[in-house]
Amino acid sequence: MQASQPIQIDAGNNNQLVNPEEAAIRDKKAFYELLTRSGWYLPKLSSKFINQKVLQLIREKKIFAPMQQQVVFRICTTPPKKETLVDRYIELCDANSLVHGIDHKKQNYPDKEYLILAISTMTNGADPIFDRNYYPLDKKLRVN
Repeated sequence: MQASQPIQIDAGNNNQLVNPEEAAIRDKKAFYELLTRSGWYLPKLSSKFINQKVLQLIREKKIFAPMQQQVVFRICTTPPKKETLVDRYIELCDANSLVHGIDHKKQNYPDKEYLILAISTMTNGADPIFDRNYYPLDKKLRVN
């Protein structure tokens, strides 16, 4: 990938040379798209987890988010509740000395799909939720 050529922007009264990537981070959606194009696999833009501060921390590698080439895709046919996935995600991040950025008080959880793929990536698809006979304990079986 080529390095972006600096552009001149008006930052108050003094003009500065800034990379286009730096100029685009004022808008959450543009910043999100920039990180996605740079190869990050992120939760949905609409999730409570994604905001300007978290995106900046992900970019600085202070909060864990997998790169797209690292993602291990596995399907969890009957996923557990989101809270269970969040707890498992936090457990895996702590075990691997990764910062997750989740605050239970704020309930700033990533979306369920992201949590499933992040768990499959961190466990290389070997987590019990991907087993053939897995059925979450928090769901009741239907009786015909």
